[in-house]
Amino acid sequence: MVPAESETGLRPSDDSGTVLLNRCRTYWQMAEWEKLGELAGEDLERYRERGRLAVLAAAGLAQLGEMERAREYALRAQEWGCNRAVLAQVLVGGAYNSLGRAASLLEDEDLAGQLFEQSVACVLPQDDAAVLGRSRNIQEKMRLGQLPDAMRSIGRELRHDPAPDHVRILDGQLARLERRIEELTPRPRTLPTILKNTARGTDRMPEAPLLVCGHHKVGTNFLLPVFREISETFSLPIWLKFYDPEPPRWKICLHQHSRLEGMTMPANFRGVHMVRHPMGLLHSATLYHERGKEPWLNVPMQRFTGETFWAVSSRDSYNVIKNPKRSMQSKIDQLTAPPPPHARIHDFDSGYDFAGRTYAEMLRSFDTLEEKILFEMRCYSRAVLLDMLAFPADRRFMTVKLEDVTHDRAMQTLQPLVRHLGFGGEPAAQVLKIAAKNSQWNKGKTAHATTGVSSGWKDLFRGELGDAFHELFGWAEEALGYD
Repeated sequence: MVPAESETGLRPSDDSGTVLLNRCRTYWQMAEWEKLGELAGEDLERYRERGRLAVLAAAGLAQLGEMERAREYALRAQEWGCNRAVLAQVLVGGAYNSLGRAASLLEDEDLAGQLFEQSVACVLPQDDAAVLGRSRNIQEKMRLGQLPDAMRSIGRELRHDPAPDHVRILDGQLARLERRIEELTPRPRTLPTILKNTARGTDRMPEAPLLVCGHHKVGTNFLLPVFREISETFSLPIWLKFYDPEPPRWKICLHQHSRLEGMTMPANFRGVHMVRHPMGLLHSATLYHERGKEPWLNVPMQRFTGETFWAVSSRDSYNVIKNPKRSMQSKIDQLTAPPPPHARIHDFDSGYDFAGRTYAEMLRSFDTLEEKILFEMRCYSRAVLLDMLAFPADRRFMTVKLEDVTHDRAMQTLQPLVRHLGFGGEPAAQVLKIAAKNSQWNKGKTAHATTGVSSGWKDLFRGELGDAFHELFGWAEEALGYD
């Protein structure tokens, strides 16, 4: 919002310098001190608005630590007719901004927020000060190198359903933050170099059994081919727990639903548990289930409950439902059969009356994507998220995020994981080569990889859908390590 002349004195006239002054006022609001400092290289005297421009130049130079030049431009502002009250407002606002930066460095978040807000309030109305003060807080954190804090602040602002103008400001700050992070991130080495350097280490093979745990729409399309090939390459017997009964001996156990109950856990295992941002998972699962070909999606139902999820995600039911020789009634009976006593069942009822429709038909019956995601959130993927959140906190498991692995050309996530699993030297290089071959950045998007781990879900969860998510799952994204 542009403040009135009576509020700040910085309202531009229609004379020469108006366009520049408008632009510089925006720089001041957004704490773009470098841009304001560049005014010192301009011939300001030729502008009718030279007094106000000199004030803004002084403010920028002061924040950049160039105090002598800042004083010079403050004096010029007075000489060129700038109102003393306006000069005082802007310079006092700058002092509050400097104090806010100091509080931020001392990690006093509450005080920093108050000081940045006050730095804006010295010049702008209180209505603008609250929003712009928070935006300035984020901007200064980026300037101070507090990039994780800046990212968290942006996330907090977006979670509170900000006004459209504020969203545009935050989107701009997010883009600048991403550029800054990219600038600070070392250029990744090429894959051949990574493999060559890895192979120089001491050759090592896992001594402990490996447990590989994923969830539906959480990287199983990556984990399955990778660990199958690892099994073949190193002659490590693999047990695909979802598909097959337990063999007499195994060295790798892979389970798409991360159900560890009912199996004897070796004491010395090493494991990986893959997670995904829960909102991204819901978006991806919704699109996939609407047109997917998994057999259970096309079996008529009456309700979807925790018991239904157990049935559609268990090996016995899967083998019945996928069998084209079995009657539809036998498949319906399989989904409604009581689970065995040892089964861990999530106690919920989705609240939807299927009335004999299939899961895919129910999804297609809704008009909007938001309605479809809400349905998915209360049905199948509700249990998937509950499983992910309930996964045991065990240091023998290394938790990795699907988002980190998907674009990991530099192997910054995969290299530590391979070491954790017990591979070293040439075997580790072979595992990384297998992983690279099956990574999405190398293969492109597959039919199963519905959204390619995109961020297209973010806008969908602002507002009512986000409220519904947090009502069901609390702040599940933070529990899983996402800001």
